[in-house]
Amino acid sequence: MTPDEVLAASGGIARRRDLLRAGLSRRELTRRVERGELRPLSPHLFTDVLEPGPDERLRAVAVGLDAVVSHTDAALLWGLELVTTPSLRTVTVARDRSRAARDGVRVHRATLDEAEWVRRDGVRLTTVLRTVLDLCRTLPLAEAVATADSALRRGAVTVTQLRAMLCDLPAGRGRARVGRVLSLVDPCCGSVLESLLRVLLARAGLRPPATQHEVRTRD
Repeated sequence: MTPDEVLAASGGIARRRDLLRAGLSRRELTRRVERGELRPLSPHLFTDVLEPGPDERLRAVAVGLDAVVSHTDAALLWGLELVTTPSLRTVTVARDRSRAARDGVRVHRATLDEAEWVRRDGVRLTTVLRTVLDLCRTLPLAEAVATADSALRRGAVTVTQLRAMLCDLPAGRGRARVGRVLSLVDPCCGSVLESLLRVLLARAGLRPPATQHEVRTRD
């Protein structure tokens, strides 16, 4: 791949070492920066996008760490609703990447199968199903249910897929926690606040027998 192809493949952001491996000399790299053709994001990371985008920092972290965007950031990119706005960026790296870290970034470690992530705009992010699984394991119960309900409401996943995901989980690894979340999801749920109220009622032993119940008058 040429340096330009390396940049294009990763959505306009590339590591210095990848550009050098693709045949770009250090002198030419410096010249491109001086001509404004490349913009340094860090001493080891460059972009050919002239104006910073709203998700540039997240994309830079993912490329710089060779990571997969995951958890709450993946949920936001998929358009899923969260109860609270995350204060940290979230990515996942391989389990053997013990030194991978960035300020302001929560780095998770996991072995992801190729079927558990997709590449979008040059950056890898977890699938909706894997994202819901990760949030079932890490968010407080009510918040996890709210986001899972959001995924169901948008048609991004189905109850059947969620149940199959639970069945495929080995013992441990948060299986009981995920099962608790999935026992409370409702594909008919209309909003985040409704999810939170339903979980509150369920935990108090007052879970309603039906949701979205229609009340009709004689007329």
